[in-house]
Amino acid sequence: MQSLKTLTLSASLAALSLGLAGCPDTTTVYTISGSVTGLDSAASVTLLNNGKDSLTVTRNGNFVFPAALVDGATYSVTVGTQPIGETCTVRNGSGVLVAGNVTNVSVTCGTPLVSTLAGSTTPGAANGLGAAASFYYPTGVAVDTNGNLYVADTNNFEIRKITAAGLVTTLAGTTTQGSADGIGAAAGFSYPTDVALSANGTTLYVADSYNNEIRTIDLATGMVNTFAGSTTPGFKDGVGTAAGFHYPKGVKLDTAGNLYIADFNNNAIRKITPGGVVTTLAGSGAAGATDGTGTAATFNHPKGIAVDAQGNVYVGDVDNNEIRKVTPAGVVTTLAGSTTPGAADGIGSAASFKAPKGVALNADETALYVADGNNEIRRIDLATRMVTTVAGSTTPGTTNGPAASASFNNPVGIALDATGNIYVGDTDNHQYRKITP
Repeated sequence: MQSLKTLTLSASLAALSLGLAGCPDTTTVYTISGSVTGLDSAASVTLLNNGKDSLTVTRNGNFVFPAALVDGATYSVTVGTQPIGETCTVRNGSGVLVAGNVTNVSVTCGTPLVSTLAGSTTPGAANGLGAAASFYYPTGVAVDTNGNLYVADTNNFEIRKITAAGLVTTLAGTTTQGSADGIGAAAGFSYPTDVALSANGTTLYVADSYNNEIRTIDLATGMVNTFAGSTTPGFKDGVGTAAGFHYPKGVKLDTAGNLYIADFNNNAIRKITPGGVVTTLAGSGAAGATDGTGTAATFNHPKGIAVDAQGNVYVGDVDNNEIRKVTPAGVVTTLAGSTTPGAADGIGSAASFKAPKGVALNADETALYVADGNNEIRRIDLATRMVTTVAGSTTPGTTNGPAASASFNNPVGIALDATGNIYVGDTDNHQYRKITP
């Protein structure tokens, strides 16, 4: 007959065994591997895992990271250095190791191509197809699930629509400056600079900059209403038209329907609930470059804005030459760039921008794209903070073709669709351009 002591020991060992069965096996290691396709024969791409463990791949085919990871560890494969003249993107690149090697990381490389979707270098307000249409210093852009673009045609005081085929029509406003609510051409705007599309695709929000207002357009009826702010500039929280803005330049929505505003002349990031309640998320009103929380942080003319699924806000801070990040709690940090203008690629503050304006996230929120005043489209890998140049050069122009030899002239607006196409409001070229990966 077993003693009580023996039975107790057996039970304890059994319980320990059950507990260990549910824990990761930290004594076993696994590898992270995958394949590269589309890489030019003379090119190379540097891959990183969790921001380190650098691996340079010089040919298409399979790769394996040199450092193995223990069971239960996280992995995140990103591009550290892009091949010259090409852009590589990663799929299936992040997760948690669960009792086995990771073999399905996919890196696809190719030469991005720049084309003109609509407009010509001659300003105008004509509707039509492709180059037969015209714009007048167009800026912000939003894209729907069908590939239609909604754009802020700033100096025409209009909101326009561009189909995926390049057909341009006028959605609301006229070439006469105004502030009236109404349907279609009965409505008036004053230098609208950005647009944001609701999740269900029924409502367009407009940063009506010189009216100091946020407007809405019902896409089914064309009805324009004033959502918040008034034509009198101010810096005031409140509900709807009782709130005050001063040249709001950027608008974007989060998944809950809250609208975030880059309030340009107030040097602040504002938030509007679906019910129209306006609050200040970050910024004091004074110009500066201080990181911090809420009103302890400062901006210097924020313009472009993007919001991720977690409610983090990314800001093109124009006169600081920086890209900033604001958490839902209002904590502001500098993601990339410094107050010294430049055009250098690099990590974080080692990179430089010149008056960066529009910003947009890709579909899986691994990268932020920037319309840079260097006449370039830049990319920030959010895992590593590595900044690279996607298209354009510091020399202004209107050249289409391979991204490395293409040119822009003061790009301001930027948006991406679900397949990675980049749409650019090429302001001083009076065009909307498309970058196909």
